[in-house]
Amino acid sequence: MRRRRHRSSSPSVDLTSLLDVIFIILFAVMMGQNQASGDLEEREKGISQREKAAEAAQSRYEHFMETEGSIGQYVYVVSISVPIGEEIHKRKITVLSEDEDPVEYDLIGKDTSAYDRLEDYLDEYLSSRTDSPVILALNTDGGKILYRDEHTITDMLFKLSADHPNVSVKGHLGEVE
Repeated sequence: MRRRRHRSSSPSVDLTSLLDVIFIILFAVMMGQNQASGDLEEREKGISQREKAAEAAQSRYEHFMETEGSIGQYVYVVSISVPIGEEIHKRKITVLSEDEDPVEYDLIGKDTSAYDRLEDYLDEYLSSRTDSPVILALNTDGGKILYRDEHTITDMLFKLSADHPNVSVKGHLGEVE
């Protein structure tokens, strides 16, 4: 009888190359983590700087809003309006300022005495407010105005601003050097 030899049925597996691949992958993951944490720190610094800039901007905005609320204490604004009504030969010059009641002058036909009364009123108003800046504005509501009214009153405003150093005309704050 012949004897049969028993061979081992399990083949041997070489794990060296598998371990090499696992270590390479592990090394790559660890290096990526280090780089990601460095990027994260830079991003956190950037966010911190942006937060500081946003807080400073918010502080400036709040200061601006407080100042804007009290600007009337420091600057006088006079708005002059001469709208064209249904009857073009009858118009009213209306002067609005924050610290006085509205003043109206009737412009009827070719009578120009209303311009003179307006100029006298504005000159007196400006003479009593030499301690603060005054801004003169014509037709700020954007309504229709006759050319002759606009031209006459604009010339008057520029003359008054030349006579009073604290006065500016809206849209014309002097020449920039």
